[in-house]
Amino acid sequence: MSRTKRINISLPEDMLKEIDAAVENAKTGRSRFFRQAVRYYLTKGTVQDIRGQMAKGYGEMGAINLDIAESWLQADNDQAERSELHLREMEME
Repeated sequence: MSRTKRINISLPEDMLKEIDAAVENAKTGRSRFFRQAVRYYLTKGTVQDIRGQMAKGYGEMGAINLDIAESWLQADNDQAERSELHLREMEME
């Protein structure tokens, strides 16, 4: 690991109790806990970032799905016309 630097942070007491319980449960130390939490946050992004990425992806997929549906619509209509024509021909026989 690269050089480390000591920092001071202020947390509400109830949050610190939750952190200490998680630290004890994981059998690790506070420093390691915070390093892992910060690393996770920096690599995964915030909830808002992730939601924004998901919304963008859903929007892009919606446009792609619409294009696909529109491209098959004409083929579907053509097949329906052929089926109707075939049924009319069968009725005339």
